[in-house]
Amino acid sequence: MFSKQLCFFVALTGLLMVASGENESSPSNHTEKPKTEKPTTEATKSRVEAPLVSDDQLPELNFNVTEEKNKSVACIRASFGAELQFIYTDVHNKSRSEHVALNGSSVASGDCKTGLLVIDINGEDKGRTLTLKFARTNSSYSLEKVSVLIESKDINETIPDTGIEKGNIDVSYNASISVSNGKSYYCQSETTMQMRPNEKSVKGIQVVLLLKEIHLDAYRETTDPAFRDAEECSVDGKNSDFTPIIVGVALAALVVIVLIGYFIGRNRSRRLAYQSV
Repeated sequence: MFSKQLCFFVALTGLLMVASGENESSPSNHTEKPKTEKPTTEATKSRVEAPLVSDDQLPELNFNVTEEKNKSVACIRASFGAELQFIYTDVHNKSRSEHVALNGSSVASGDCKTGLLVIDINGEDKGRTLTLKFARTNSSYSLEKVSVLIESKDINETIPDTGIEKGNIDVSYNASISVSNGKSYYCQSETTMQMRPNEKSVKGIQVVLLLKEIHLDAYRETTDPAFRDAEECSVDGKNSDFTPIIVGVALAALVVIVLIGYFIGRNRSRRLAYQSV
């Protein structure tokens, strides 16, 4: 019995060492992410294709803004999943939370010179837009502001029973996401933006924008369809720093459990041997 327990302990320890080796060989947090190929579109206004929204994940959508004189250059590229949450009290005095996800009918347009990406949430000319505004300096560029506009004619179609007859939902968020010129920005972690109403926005509706798997690449001057090398968000870096610590603690706990089991089994074997004598 002792030999069987010892063989079990050796085998389990070997498996733990292999698992630990695989964890150490996995890539650590880097400030750059390799170039990845994404589907591209050819026109300044481009309809994107994506699966229907599911309960557990948002579809990844890809948007391009191309140069007016050179359609082969996408000056702005963006890829993410997005969902809008509207929190309000309806006409029946009940608290409601409605979710609207961007899907394959969303259409992108924009302006290369002003760094503007405008996404019509449910197709062209529907009065529901998500706008990303970029700005550039000599050394970097940034996502300055994210805005959402729902025109009055589309409010009750988008979020029911609001009781709103006039006015628009006009909200924005000061993003301040900065990246070096010649790089793209990537963030795998969820990003939540608490939108603030602008001066002329209707009151009583709180808007939250949730973004997943964000990949942004602005002020591009290349015909290469791939995203440029990425600088990752700080949240992704923190998550990757904690991963080896968590794995190490789990492995140490497993080793302790195996040792305890080994010594308990050994003591039982000795007792049985003494009893047989």
